[in-house]
Amino acid sequence: MQSPEYFIMDESREVIELVNKLQAYFKSTGCTNQKIELPQIVVVGAQSSGKSSVLDGLVGSSILPRGSGTVTKCPIIVQLITINSDLEEEGIELEDYPEDGRMQDYDDVRAKITELMEKDGGAITDTPIILTSSGEPSDLEQLIFALSRKYIQQKNAIILAVSPANYDICNSDGLLLAKEADPDGNRTIGVLTKLDLMDEGTNARDLLTGISKDVQVKLGMIGLVNRSQKDIDNNFTVEQQLLKEETFLSKNYPDLVNYNGVPFLRKRLHELLVQHILKCLPDIQVKLEDLLRSCEKRLADIPDVISQKAQFAFVNKIILRFENHMKTEIEGSPRSPQYDHLYGGIKIKDIFEKIFAKDMEAAVRKSDASINDEMILTAFRNSGSYDSMFVNPEAVFRKLAQNQLQHIEYPALKCAERVNDEIMKIADRNLADKNNGFKHFPELRKLLKNVVVTMLDNKLEAVKSHIVDYIRVQASITPTRKFFPTQLPSRNVGIPKRNPKYPKSNGLHNGYQKGSTSSSNRLHAKLREPATIMLIKDMVKEYFQLIRSQTQDYIPKLVADRLIMQFSSDGSLVEELRTRVMDNYESMTQLPMSVREGRLNDMKFKEHLKEAIADVKGILNTYNYEEEAIEPAW
Repeated sequence: MQSPEYFIMDESREVIELVNKLQAYFKSTGCTNQKIELPQIVVVGAQSSGKSSVLDGLVGSSILPRGSGTVTKCPIIVQLITINSDLEEEGIELEDYPEDGRMQDYDDVRAKITELMEKDGGAITDTPIILTSSGEPSDLEQLIFALSRKYIQQKNAIILAVSPANYDICNSDGLLLAKEADPDGNRTIGVLTKLDLMDEGTNARDLLTGISKDVQVKLGMIGLVNRSQKDIDNNFTVEQQLLKEETFLSKNYPDLVNYNGVPFLRKRLHELLVQHILKCLPDIQVKLEDLLRSCEKRLADIPDVISQKAQFAFVNKIILRFENHMKTEIEGSPRSPQYDHLYGGIKIKDIFEKIFAKDMEAAVRKSDASINDEMILTAFRNSGSYDSMFVNPEAVFRKLAQNQLQHIEYPALKCAERVNDEIMKIADRNLADKNNGFKHFPELRKLLKNVVVTMLDNKLEAVKSHIVDYIRVQASITPTRKFFPTQLPSRNVGIPKRNPKYPKSNGLHNGYQKGSTSSSNRLHAKLREPATIMLIKDMVKEYFQLIRSQTQDYIPKLVADRLIMQFSSDGSLVEELRTRVMDNYESMTQLPMSVREGRLNDMKFKEHLKEAIADVKGILNTYNYEEEAIEPAW
């Protein structure tokens, strides 16, 4: 509706209209929860303290519902807009219900507001959505206080604390709430209503002049005379009430008449609001620019065209970004460093240099503990068959070495698995990164993960198979003489010497001395010689250490070449992803409806933000605001 001319001054009208425009920008794009606290005047006070009468007086018309008990049950934002009276009709528009149009009959306005507040039961709420409730809740007072605090705690709000003059000012709910949110009183202006209802012989002069020690309000206290319920029932207009108020003030407070009453309150609030808006605008500009950057970033993460070619180019960019981020982390340059644990390339390095080395040391200890004299003896016995006459120490060595090398296989396989797991974690982190664009393409993210998992599984199985073959080969090679520190025992160890003195019964020598110890017993005795056992044991341990050293050097190289390089340098990942995306292009690049709608909303929001920033800069350049101390008017 059109505001009173003496309230919105021509020279500063555009400052207040800027805030109205910003509210409209946020409302039109659904961005009402943005972290920008726009300057506003918040009216607070106890039940029946006269808040609605104050607002009616400021607006110049009766627009708010009246009655006993709690009538106003949700926040009501009132904007005063100056119109060209020659071209437009004065009236009230409800922003959320444009179908109702501009209403000139204020009875219709009150009825509509009452209908909205009572729509679903009439509970206290901080939004226009009414919660169903029968009767007033037991925690009504707490609900109202919490609702009030929500608005007055905003640093960009001017608090209009309403208190009735015929009530103990020290217990004023409005002033107590204001004191909580604004301890220094820099944002609080007091309003003393119902001056005409004070007890006979009393007055509010001390409060209105700031002499009273009970209340200290830096921005001053302004007294008003309200319409009574009887006046309202008798259709006593706001204009008539202003004349009544002026008469009362002239009679009872002649020296203060120019600093009290609704007209002065309008003027005072206008001055305070304009100055407060100008004070807040630099910070608002910074926040608007932050919002614009965030909005532009969101738009950059979503393709702005629907053509197949453009979408494929965008998806290709996502794939390349994913590969680049994978490569960056694997190479040890994380984009978002963590300080509570190792991860990425540094974690892989730790697996190779510390964890794998520690596992190999444990394998050595396990191998040393497992080889003993009895094992060596058993190996010698098992090297022949029921009709064997000779024992091959080299075969025994091979068997023992092969058995001991199995202790190396497990840590080598585990090393590959750990690296595989870390690469998968890197992939998961990048797939979950909201800045990588995957959140708009859930099917693409799912496909990429499947590709990574499949590639890793296949590569890991190949690496593990190679490791098993490598260990087997190391156990099967024939060691050179250079390796052995000492000659192995003779191949005919344990075989008795032939004695030609004892011929066979047929006159031929049988080669064995009659009555000699059996071959088995001789072998057993020979093999139990400490030198033989120690020699075999030392050779097995020495060979184990040799292979262990070679394996500890070789496995990291193998894993790096067969696993890591697939995701960091040779382009295999990108090629596989492109191939799979082309095979499933339609489903992979289809933006969800919510994302498309969000993008359209962001495009609209972006333009509004640009306009808002330009408007803010224009106001700041025009007024060249410098903060001044605001003093009470009296």
